[in-house]
Amino acid sequence: MINNIAIITSMITAIAAIIAPVITSIINNRYQRKIRAMELYFVEKSAVYKELVEKIMLFTYCSGVDGDEYSDYLCCFEKAYLIADKKTLEKLDALSNVLTHYRFTKSGNLPLNVPSCSKEELHIAIHNVTVALNEELQSYKLLIK
Repeated sequence: MINNIAIITSMITAIAAIIAPVITSIINNRYQRKIRAMELYFVEKSAVYKELVEKIMLFTYCSGVDGDEYSDYLCCFEKAYLIADKKTLEKLDALSNVLTHYRFTKSGNLPLNVPSCSKEELHIAIHNVTVALNEELQSYKLLIK
């Protein structure tokens, strides 16, 4: 009887020794895929945010009225809007409102219901968006590590 228990115990140990590395490998591979996907998403998100900031600067400081710069800005804005978190979305909405007022103010075709916008308000809105984008990327980077 004692001999049978020893054989059963050794068989269970042998089976566990064979199965344990396989299970560990599966778990590690799944975790590595998730981390890699997060890293790729971070790189894509960083690129979209970088392009958005460039287009904002190009539009506001070079043009400020409808044209190619505005179209490029809108395209980047929509991409960023799709991937942004809630806090960043609020800042993007605020920037959109300020830019709309700034465009009308700069063009001189200010409708009656749209308040004028100063460059100072525009600078503050751009700064707030840039800070929100940076904070979002920093918090995402911490998740990856």
